[in-house]
Amino acid sequence: LHYNNSPMSVVSLCCVLATLLLSVFYGPVYATYEIGNFNVSLINPAFPDHMFPVYVFYPIESAPTPSTTFPTVVFAHGFACDASFYFWVYQQAVPRGVIVAYIDSYPGVGMNITQFSIDQRYTLQWLQTVVNNNKSSPIYQQINVAKSLAAGHSAGGGATL
Repeated sequence: LHYNNSPMSVVSLCCVLATLLLSVFYGPVYATYEIGNFNVSLINPAFPDHMFPVYVFYPIESAPTPSTTFPTVVFAHGFACDASFYFWVYQQAVPRGVIVAYIDSYPGVGMNITQFSIDQRYTLQWLQTVVNNNKSSPIYQQINVAKSLAAGHSAGGGATL
């Protein structure tokens, strides 16, 4: 794979990596799903003065079964971008049965990478515990905790480490 630093090359590389990640980690696609979504503003209790938006996109089953769970990805955007720049990820992943959440705590150039990383980890924990166990949640008991991960691009990729 030839890589240069042009915007299209970066997008192409991200597409290839995302496809590989989804196919290797999540296995073959057996069904396609409609896309549901909800947005929240989260406050990590450890940082009560810091609120950040989270966008969650999830598969909707035509005939829900209580035992169906989905892998989950919390995606962090790159430097000088916002979460919407990467919405193509959910458009590809959710119909294949993956829950995708985006954090958007530092769009633009004023990023605090340490706090960004904390926000991403908190969001993953929040999804696995609070959302997954809340009976009024549209994804109640549908998160496969064993197949949940943090991912990102550029600064968002660094935040996952």
